[in-house]
Amino acid sequence: MKKIILVSIIAIVAVVLVISVLAIPLSMEAKRIADAKALEEKLLSDAAALAEQKAAEEKIRCSTITESAILSGCDLSGMDLRGKNFSNSDLTGANLSGANLIEAVLTAVDFTDANLSGANLSYANLKDTVFTNTNLDGAIFVELNLSGTNLTGTSFNNVNLSGAILSGADLTDATFTGADLTDADLTGASMHNADLVGANISGANFYNADLTGANLSSVNFDNIRFENTNLTNAILVGADLSRVDFTGAILTGANLSGANLTGLDLNNLNLTGANLSGANLTGATLTGATLVNADLSNADLTNANIIGTNLHNSNLSGMNLDNQNLENTILTNANLSGVNLTGVNFRDQDLSGANLSGANLTGVNLTGVILVGTDLTNANLTGAILISADLTNANLSGANLKGADIRGMHITGTNLSGAVFDGCIGEARGTPVGNMPICKVL
Repeated sequence: MKKIILVSIIAIVAVVLVISVLAIPLSMEAKRIADAKALEEKLLSDAAALAEQKAAEEKIRCSTITESAILSGCDLSGMDLRGKNFSNSDLTGANLSGANLIEAVLTAVDFTDANLSGANLSYANLKDTVFTNTNLDGAIFVELNLSGTNLTGTSFNNVNLSGAILSGADLTDATFTGADLTDADLTGASMHNADLVGANISGANFYNADLTGANLSSVNFDNIRFENTNLTNAILVGADLSRVDFTGAILTGANLSGANLTGLDLNNLNLTGANLSGANLTGATLTGATLVNADLSNADLTNANIIGTNLHNSNLSGMNLDNQNLENTILTNANLSGVNLTGVNFRDQDLSGANLSGANLTGVNLTGVILVGTDLTNANLTGAILISADLTNANLSGANLKGADIRGMHITGTNLSGAVFDGCIGEARGTPVGNMPICKVL
């Protein structure tokens, strides 16, 4: 019996020992979990305290409005900041939408990337203020003077800027959609790629301003001064420019398709590569103007003066130039296909390389004209005067020269296939492609 009790005791002790051994790691794991949870709670508590501290510091920073204050990123929207002195302060990225900044001192303040939409800046001092990429949509200005200010990328959509002084300001990539710039002073301003769609710029002064690549579609152009203004690649599609002063302006590559340019003085202007397709140039004066590579297809030049105009390599297709005075006008390599040129006197002019295919040259005086390499396929030259004209290597295939005066006409290398010479006068000189023309008596 004693032996049995002893064995039982030993077994119990063994079980207890086993349980104890197994319990040690379990208790350690529980302690580790408890410690980790405690650490996590402490870190969260510390982070919350730090965030609360930073929020308090941020609130103090953003409520400390003094000169040279650091207010970047602060939310001051809707606040009454009338007359406050922010001079030399940093307000980059700040939100001042709807804020009252009447008579505020904003001298040399940096508003880069800030939101001032709907803010009232009437009578504010904005000398040397930086508005780069600033949102000023719907902002209110009275007696605004931003001359010489950096306004790159600034948004002035629907802003009233009537009478504003923006002379010498940098307005590169700025947007003025629907803005009122009536009587504004923009002399010498840099407005590269500015968006002025739908803006009212009547009476504004753009003297010596740079509007390269600017979009001026659907703009009110009443009494605008574009004197010495750079409008290279500017978009003026369908614009009524009949009351604009373009004296000394540069219009290289400008898009003036469908524009109204009636009666304008465009003397000596540079319109190289400009798009004037479908433009109304009735009564306009283009004496001495440069229109090299310009597109004038279907433009209306009724009663226009283009004496001495350089139209080299320009597109004049679809136009009506009957009785037009083209004295000293340069038309080399120009596209005059299908153009009505009746009544035009081309005497002694250079039309080499021009495209006159299908053109109406009935009775036209082409005496001594250089037509080297010119395309006259299917052209109507009935009764034309071609005395001593040089058509070397020209293409006259299918052309109608009935009754034309071809005395002394040079036709070496000229393509005469299918050309009609019935009733022509005189004899041509040279060796054409094909047979020499014969003036058959009708």
